[in-house]
Parts: sequence; structure tokens; C-alpha cells
Amino acid sequence: MADDRDATTVLFVATDRDRVVTSARRTEDEADGMEVAGATCTEGVREALETTDVDCVVFGENPLTAEGAQLLDVTDLCETHGDEGPVPVVLFTDGSYGPATAKATDGVADYVRADAEDAHAHLVDRIQWATTPSEDEEAEWYETLVESMEDGVLVFDGSGRIRYGNSAMTDVLGVELDLEGVPLGSLAGEPATVDGVDAIEGAVESVVAGEAEAPEVEVTVDPPGAEPRVVEFQVVGLPGGRDGALATVRNVTEYKQTESALRETRTKIERLHAVTGEMAACRSERELFELAVDAADRVLDADVCGIDVVEDETFGGVDIDEGGTFVPRVTSGEEYGPSSVEGVAGRAFRTGESVLVEDASDRTDASPVAEAGSVLVAPVENAGVLRAVAHEPGAFEERDRDLAELLVAHVGECLTRIRVGETLRERERDLVEERERLVSLFENVPSPLASYAFEDGRPVIRDANPSFEAIFGVDADDVVGDPLHDHVRPPSDDPADVADREDVVDLAGLDAELREGGHLETAVRRDTVEGPLDFLLHAGPLVDAETGEEGYVIYTDISRQKDRQRELQRQGEQLEALADVAAGDMRDWLNEARAYLELAEETGDEADLASVRHAHERMARLVDDLETLVDGETDLDPEPITLETAATRAWARVETGAVNLDVDDGSVEADPRSLEDLLQQLIRNAVDHGTPELVDPVSEGLEADTELAVRIGPLRDREGFYVEDTGVGIPPGERDRVFDPGYSTDEDAAGLGLGVVKEVVDRHGWSVRLRESRSGGARFEFVTDPKLRAIPRATEHTTVPEE
Repeated sequence: MADDRDATTVLFVATDRDRVVTSARRTEDEADGMEVAGATCTEGVREALETTDVDCVVFGENPLTAEGAQLLDVTDLCETHGDEGPVPVVLFTDGSYGPATAKATDGVADYVRADAEDAHAHLVDRIQWATTPSEDEEAEWYETLVESMEDGVLVFDGSGRIRYGNSAMTDVLGVELDLEGVPLGSLAGEPATVDGVDAIEGAVESVVAGEAEAPEVEVTVDPPGAEPRVVEFQVVGLPGGRDGALATVRNVTEYKQTESALRETRTKIERLHAVTGEMAACRSERELFELAVDAADRVLDADVCGIDVVEDETFGGVDIDEGGTFVPRVTSGEEYGPSSVEGVAGRAFRTGESVLVEDASDRTDASPVAEAGSVLVAPVENAGVLRAVAHEPGAFEERDRDLAELLVAHVGECLTRIRVGETLRERERDLVEERERLVSLFENVPSPLASYAFEDGRPVIRDANPSFEAIFGVDADDVVGDPLHDHVRPPSDDPADVADREDVVDLAGLDAELREGGHLETAVRRDTVEGPLDFLLHAGPLVDAETGEEGYVIYTDISRQKDRQRELQRQGEQLEALADVAAGDMRDWLNEARAYLELAEETGDEADLASVRHAHERMARLVDDLETLVDGETDLDPEPITLETAATRAWARVETGAVNLDVDDGSVEADPRSLEDLLQQLIRNAVDHGTPELVDPVSEGLEADTELAVRIGPLRDREGFYVEDTGVGIPPGERDRVFDPGYSTDEDAAGLGLGVVKEVVDRHGWSVRLRESRSGGARFEFVTDPKLRAIPRATEHTTVPEE
């Protein structure tokens, strides 16, 4: 064949000698190492085949004409005169003889339209395909290319037929198929049904035609005797410039299932977080247990749920090794009776670890519920167990166990709080026993706790437990004798700030309530060694309910619940605002692009097409900003990074033109990508809204030759950094709105840029203030250390005048 010699020998057959000469010359010009001879009749073809090693014959006449009637004679000669098999024949004629008819003609290996653009270039490609090495050598090339790959691989020729499929395709499709040489459409039938073959064919055609690169297509495969699966096809062109396509085929069923399971788990966790706030407000065990069982029923999808407690239990715990019975307190689905502590529930209570029984159909110790198929038991500390029962085996998974453990952890915390409150309100015990019990509780309770006594009509602190010292960063000896007021209301140097706080306690009302033996229970936010945290503050008397001369203050940490509530509220508000902004802007820009496109089609004016491109660029920027905000929901990975590194990367992502960048030495602890997003948005904001080329210098109060510069550096008086520009600045009246989603002074902008800045600041726990730079431009100051923070977060930003 052609690979055994230096050149490929081609015989061009046509009745017109001039056409033979012209086509031979143009074919040789299109291909290096290809020699083209000619023949004008059948005898000429016979002579050439007998005297020359012809690799391929090109028939240049339409078989439907008198001149093309000799096609069958030529194919017969090629069938019998090849040294290593038939000589391939490529039909090179006009479009009246269709490709389907040509390929159905015996002896014709391929077809090229002679009246198509670059017809001779396509002819050379078809000749090269027709004269490729033998099937064994070609199969060896394909096998070398794809058999080492773990994923399934299909190789397609230029016509869309499968040339090769590696052995991994059997595992991917779930059925063994003879793929070589078949059209792709054959996959849609037996023995495996593939739903979506048309999409794969379209992707292959696009790649072969050079219209697309690497489109991904997902289809559903239903192999016989196996579960349906989701298969992903990623199509690319063949390496080495070969005519055809290669598809990497992966079974992504498990990934899709995992993705769905994660979404479901996230939804259930959100449900649990939503109910924790209600649990914190429960005042009785019955109320708490009913709320917990209802939550378990909705989250675990069990047929039966219940909370069982050990009979005659006490706050100090229950030793079930001495015997006892689990008594159901609250159930849902169906009622069941008491059960022994010797079974699965007893083991979970003893060890403090949850137990999952996937098949309880033949186990009498797993559950008191009849027809129990699977059982999940999670211990409730110092109380009993949470049971979840399903009639079918295998109904619960490990993630259900995790959810149950999360739920009972909240139940245990709330139950402890409820029992502490109930115990403290008991007035029947002897004073000595009360104080002995209190000493133990005071020292070991994990929540911050302080006792007080009235002196001169005002409550003062008498003692504070280790948790109070550790969490609030104070020494008990230092706070003894302090007015209780100093540790109940939030500390602040600004009385106006205190007056505006929602969690400020009415001190006068507190004194009167405690003196009369009353109680105070309210949610508050306090500064701790770890920063501001949310607590449930409970204050009340210990002895003498009539006078309330002595009492306690306890802080129960509810920061997780509060943070989750604030986060959900913030996300909801942000998503709603973003949806409104993005929908409106995207609709306007699409309408604008459509209008200019129609105008361009009518007039052919390039300026209209430029307007279309401009609208698309605005939409692309909107999509980028939305992606940045969505990426902000992922976990942060803070690390030390220099301002110069982050600024350089952000600068490269913005078209800055003639704008200058000046960065002072400094570093910050931040997630690198988020910090780059923040700097990118501020740089873009300076370029878009303060560049002299985009504004009238005279009307903005600037010198005519003013050059815009962006400066980035560390703050002098606290940990943090600033970003400022020398542009036109932001008017004082507008500064309170700049972080609002959708706010922009440019009608062509979506107004999400500073929203990205706000998102990064909030997620890092920083603060930001906006002020005027010395040159009159905008200056953003970021404080990164919560302990040194003297300004509010971006969500509560204020305008600070020039110092």
C-alpha cells in the first residue's frame, strides 16, 4: 500500500483530457507526496493498473451520464488488479449524484462533491483515508491510542461511523457490543437502549465539521438485566489532524446519585437548623420531645418515630446496668409499649453511640415495633433514646445516622437547659442541699454562669464559673463586686449605639424583676474571646423567691442557630435581590441585542453589530459577577497572601487601559481567590466610574490632564488594608447605597460589583467603610481583625467623613 513507498500513486479517470490534467495538478498541489496520473477510458485504466502500483483511483464523471457509464467497468478492474486487495475508488462528481447513492454503489469507497468549496482539499483527505494502512495496522493504531484509557472510548470516522471502541465500553454501557464499523444510530436499539443518540450524533457531526469543540452530552443507557445508568459523552477531534472524532465515555450514574443525595441531605440539615431555634425556646421536656419527634419524622422518612426515656430517671443520669425499662414518651406513626434495656436501644444508651440495624426482620431485640425492617437508634444524653423504625430493610443510610445524631445533640443541649431551669426553680429543697448541688453545677456547667447578690438595692456579681472566665476572657476575682449591669448589657463607648441595639436589657426593669423574685430570659449578643457570639441569657433568683436577694445569670450559646438564621435570611434576601437585578438587566440587554441584530441584518451596518457585541459583553460581565457571588457560598481557605500578589492577579483580570496601579508592602490573612475577587471589583469600579476617558474632567472638578491611579496598601492604625483611587469619588449622598444589589450609576452595569465586595467582607468577618481619598476619589478601608474592629461590617456600612 501507500505506506510502503515514498509517495501515494493516484489515477484520475475522466473522459476530458484537459480536466484530467487540471485535476491531477490541483490534487498534487494540495498534498505533499502524492503523484497523480490520468486516464480517459477503461483501457487506460486497465493499462495503468497492470503497469503501475496504483494506490487509489478517482473517478471524475457522473455515473448518471453517458460519460460516467464506465464506472462499473472501472470498479471491476480495481477489484481484481490490486496487489494487496481491491484498489479503492473515490467518486469525484457534482451534487446531482448524492452521497448516499455513491456510498451504496458497489466498489466505491468514498465520495467527494466536485462542485464544493475546497473540493480538491477534501478529495485529498478522502484519498488519504482510503489508502490508510491495512485493517490490522489501523486497528493497532486505534488500540494503542485508546486501550490504555480507563474510560470508555469510541473513535468515529468522518462519516460518523464507529471505527473503534475500547474494552472499557463494555463496563460503561453495561453490555458487550460489537461496535466497530457500525453507525452511531445503531446504539439506540437492542441489546441496550440508549436514550439520546441523536444528541451524540449531533456532537460528532459538529466536531467533524469543525463547528464545535468538546461538547458534552449525557444520555441514559438501559442495559438488559441491569439498572439504567447515566453516561456522559465528551467529543473532541482526532489527534494528528485525522478526519473524524473521538468520544470519551464515562458512567456518571454514581456521581449523579451522590449529587442528588447531597442535595437531599442539605435540605434535611436546613430543616434541622430551622427547628433548633424552636427547641431553644421550649420550656418543658414534653414540648421539646414533641418537636424533636416531629423533626425526626420529617427528616428520616421513618414509618415510626419516638423518644423513649428510662423509667425513674434523674437529671444526674441513669445506670441501666441495674435494670430498668425504656418507656415511650412521644411517638409518631404508631404507638408501641415499653421495652427492655437489654436490646439495641440499651446498647446505644450505654455506649453513647448510635446503632443502625439495616435488617431487623429476624431480630427480636431491635425494636418493640411489629414488622420492623430496619432500625436506627440514637442516644439522648441523660434521658433515653430516639428511635426510628421502617418496615422495609435497608431504609436508613449512614447519612441518616449523622442527621439523627445531630438532632439528638440539639435535644440533649436543650434538655439540659430545661432541666437546669426546672431544678433552679424548685423551692422545696433545703438551703444546704441547694447550695451543695449548686456548687457542683456552677463549676461544671459548660455555659458561662455567674451568681449575684443585692447590695444597696443593686445586684452585684459574687462569683463566676470557669466557662464564664474562659468564654468572656475575664478573671472571676476581677469581676467579683462588679455591678451585674456591666456584664448584662453590651459594652459600648457610644450611648447612642447602645440605645439602638435590639438586645439591650432594660436595666431598671431588670433590677425590679429580680428583686421581686422574677426571671429574665432573652436572646443577647456579647463580645467573647472568639468574637461576638449569640447567647440565651437567663437570670433569676436562687433562694427567697419573695425578695430575690441572691440569684444567677447563665449564658447558653445559641450562636450556631442564630448564625444559621442570619445566613439563611441573608442568602434569601441576596438571592431575591440578585434574581430581580439579573432578570431585569438580562432581559433589557437581550432585547437591546435582538433589536440591534435585526437592524444589522437590515442595514449591514458594522456599528449595529458592535452594539450587539457590547450588549453581550455586559451580559458576560453579569454572569461573571453572579458566578463570583455563587462561588462565595463555598468554604473559605484563608492563608497569608501579600497585597502585591493579590493586586497583580486582580489587575490582570481587568481591562485597565492607561490606569496606574500602586501597591504598598503588606499582607493579609484571607482566602486568595475571594481577595482577588474583591480587588478586581474595586479596580473595575474605579476604571468604569472614575477613568478620565469616561467622564468629563471639567464637570467633575478635575484637571484636564488628570490621570487615574489605583492605590492599595495596609492601614496604619489597625490590621487591614485600603483600596483608593484618584478618580471622581462617590458623592456622600450615595455612599449608603453603593453595596446594595443592583445599585449603579451606570445604566449599562448590573450593579453587582460592590455586592461581591460586600459578600467577601461578610464571609471573612471583616469590616469596611467608604470615605473620600485625599485626592477626592473613593477610598475603601477594610479592617480584618475582629478584636481591633472599630467600624461595622459591610452589611451595616456607614459613611465616615475625611479626618
